[in-house]
Amino acid sequence: MEFITITLISLGLAMDALTVSLGIGTAGQIPTLRGKLRLAAHFGIFQAGMTALGWVAGATVVQFVSEFDHWVAFALLGYVGVNLIRSGSAQTVEPLMRTHPPGKPWCSYPLPPVLMHLPLA
Repeated sequence: MEFITITLISLGLAMDALTVSLGIGTAGQIPTLRGKLRLAAHFGIFQAGMTALGWVAGATVVQFVSEFDHWVAFALLGYVGVNLIRSGSAQTVEPLMRTHPPGKPWCSYPLPPVLMHLPLA
């Protein structure tokens, strides 16, 4: 890949993680410094881990999935789009939760944006 392509992909990944971090920060879901440091560490771990996993997957399974990978991406993005439209047109509005729900691990916050960009790695 060319340097400009790698730079633009990395900026896209960074901005995606930034928006999730800003959303969590402005909602006040993680009030303690320890929780904020854990969230930052989880973002770093997931970003590095998914990049490494993408490299390994690209080097090993690309010959098996190259024929239908675009259809998988289409189905996943279509599923996300339909769910966004459905949730946006819902008549009921759920109140914003101000505290961290017990049982939902903080490490699950950075997972969706990282998984969304896994094919780029």
